[in-house]
Amino acid sequence: MALGLIDKFNGELRADPSLALPSQVPIPRAKSGPLHRVEFTVEFVGPYSIPAGSASRLLDQDWYLALQSPKIWSMSAADNQWVPLVGTSVGSYDSLAICWPYLREDSRLTGAVADSLWRASAPFADAVRRRPAALPPPEDVDRLAEELQAIRDHLNIGVTFVFSPSSGWVSEREVWITAANMGLTFAPQGAFEYRVNGTELPLFSVTPIGENEQFSLGSVLDNAVHSGLLIGFNVPRCPNPPKAIEGALRFGRLLCERFGGRLINDEDQFVDAATAARSIEQVQQAAITLTKTEIIPGSSEALALFPLEA
Repeated sequence: MALGLIDKFNGELRADPSLALPSQVPIPRAKSGPLHRVEFTVEFVGPYSIPAGSASRLLDQDWYLALQSPKIWSMSAADNQWVPLVGTSVGSYDSLAICWPYLREDSRLTGAVADSLWRASAPFADAVRRRPAALPPPEDVDRLAEELQAIRDHLNIGVTFVFSPSSGWVSEREVWITAANMGLTFAPQGAFEYRVNGTELPLFSVTPIGENEQFSLGSVLDNAVHSGLLIGFNVPRCPNPPKAIEGALRFGRLLCERFGGRLINDEDQFVDAATAARSIEQVQQAAITLTKTEIIPGSSEALALFPLEA
């Protein structure tokens, strides 16, 4: 960091133990391999190992396109988890599977298509002396896809707070210091994020409001100011929504204490103690509802079902 920038912060750019958010919270374990809750899967089952060279044929254009570009997972005797299939002729596999999402950005897998994909995989299965097992049976696919569509439509919940400074602006330098004091991390896309050990997913993010929608060290040197700040997260994609809402509210309160101003929710309501408690309860209930559908917030299944573009 340049000397001039160091002088700008006067040694204040550090976590304050009395303010910093916890770096260790419960998070879902990332999964590798077929995600049966959100993907239709055909696994090639049988007693014989599959030579790697034979399995690699699935990556050839003729098979890959005929099977509509599936995800392909393999597992050798030495592996303890599924790994993406790579083109090699070395070794063999005990397990091999191909998967398709029930929902894409603009389409939904149907039972008829699932059945045709399952049947299309049979010649390959015969060639490697395996049987194609459809999980679930194609006749269940329409129901499951419709169920997942309803979950995506009704539970894609975002949480946003706006910090509105009473002076009409807040210094970017002071935002950097406050974020550092609370243990937030500066992200390459120009946001401050609350991250915890064990995941690359932020629990919540902070971005500026105004002409510049990103933070930068250059803006600190230029003495930039912002008309407000956005604090937010997406409940399904968040690794721990209850901790995220608690942390977001704590950060918002600290901003109000340090700079004066108001914290406003996405219903344009002032966030007082009662509103904050209601927000916490709503996020907790949303997380519980998602979990009951077997889509745990922040899990591999949730990230697949709720892509950033959705």
